[in-house]
Amino acid sequence: MNYEKFLELVKFSEKISEQIKKSYLEKSFKIVNWKDECDFATEIDEKMEIQIAEKISELFPDHWIDWEELTKKNLDAENIWYIDPIDWTKYFASWLPLFTSSIWLRKNWQAVAWILINPMTGECVYWTKWFWCFKNVNWKTEKLKNIETEDDLSKAFVYFDTTWLHWAKEKLQKKWLEFISELMKKTYRSRNLWASCFMAFWWVSGHLWAFVDVFWKTKAQDIAAFSAILQELWYEERFFELEGARNYAIWNARILDQIEEIIEGVWWKDLKAIKDKIKKSI
Repeated sequence: MNYEKFLELVKFSEKISEQIKKSYLEKSFKIVNWKDECDFATEIDEKMEIQIAEKISELFPDHWIDWEELTKKNLDAENIWYIDPIDWTKYFASWLPLFTSSIWLRKNWQAVAWILINPMTGECVYWTKWFWCFKNVNWKTEKLKNIETEDDLSKAFVYFDTTWLHWAKEKLQKKWLEFISELMKKTYRSRNLWASCFMAFWWVSGHLWAFVDVFWKTKAQDIAAFSAILQELWYEERFFELEGARNYAIWNARILDQIEEIIEGVWWKDLKAIKDKIKKSI
């Protein structure tokens, strides 16, 4: 990864985000592509994606590009850029300022560079394996220190993603809803994560202590590089299997231990009840 070229791409992406903000404020766009009944792209999505892709091709001519809105490229290539100029187009098109611009590079299926921008605030996070930077971000240093050292779950802000819960069997749905109910009882705040692309900004504000993905369906480009940043800062990432579903969590190890205890308590409660019943009958 060429340092100067990457920074040039960061600056170019910031200019693109300014154009996106201008289009949002002027409401000067239209829907041009319906992907399905609920998902769509605007002309701004496609126009900005083309401009970013052209810049990447200029700076890194031997890299491939995986388009969010337009034609897919060679997904077996060694270096692939993923571009999503407006992550959460639904909010953008509804005139709700809750969207980001996301660009990331993977090499041999590992995240090696990432650019995330909030067009409405100018906040920017960019990262490679050699350096990372939070720009125009309101750091809450004391809160972040607390997150690193805190072991009291009752003080924690925990987010969870249940995007694919409706696809699960009824029994599994009930188990996860029971887990979420217990989590809400034992934490300071537990919230459903509606936009994982904002995780980096929530973290630096001190309002995101742990993240649990029920079915590990969060898009990789939303958190891959952010996950890598946190692991460099000695946070922990865990995967665990429950009834055939792969689940994912990241953060302070002491908080994760307690979250995992809640999960185990919910899942093994039925087994414990059976054992207790057997004991009473003996």
